[in-house]
This record gives sequence, structure tokens and C-alpha cells, in this order.
Amino acid sequence: MSEEEILSKKTYILILEITLGIALVGLMLMVAG
Repeated sequence: MSEEEILSKKTYILILEITLGIALVGLMLMVAG
């Protein structure tokens, strides 16, 4: 696996984590609010 592939995979995982985090916070705010 090339370095570029690893980097793109890490970036993809990071974006996924951020998206899930935002969705989770939004859900908690809806439940709490």
C-alpha cells in the first residue's frame, strides 16, 4: 500500500468520525432540548 493510499484512508476515517460526532451531539441536543 502506498503512502498516498494510507493518507487518504486516514482522511476518510477522520471525516467519518467528525460527521458521527456532529450527528451524536445534534441527537443529544434534540433529546435534551
